[in-house]
Amino acid sequence: MEQEDLRYLDDGAQEAYMAFQRRFESDDWKSLIEWAESQAAQAASRQLAAQSWDQFLTARGTRTAYQEIINLETTIENQFKNLVDEARELQIAEAENGAE
Repeated sequence: MEQEDLRYLDDGAQEAYMAFQRRFESDDWKSLIEWAESQAAQAASRQLAAQSWDQFLTARGTRTAYQEIINLETTIENQFKNLVDEARELQIAEAENGAE
């Protein structure tokens, strides 16, 4: 998200966004993502080699869970972008109503 977009967020949301950014830039987070990617790949292999429907579903669920971790940064970024878009639209609507 661009720095100028942050001005649309209230102070609490800005602090939360910055905290998430610090976490996602940390070495710990990068290590977690590497591990989750490895686990997701292993689960995909188990899914392909499954000898029963239960094994297949378990491996698929496991892979999906790791994918959620891997995609968490993008998911949170998109949530904050939605908040910015909503605030921007509200500001535009208020400006248009005030101009009338």
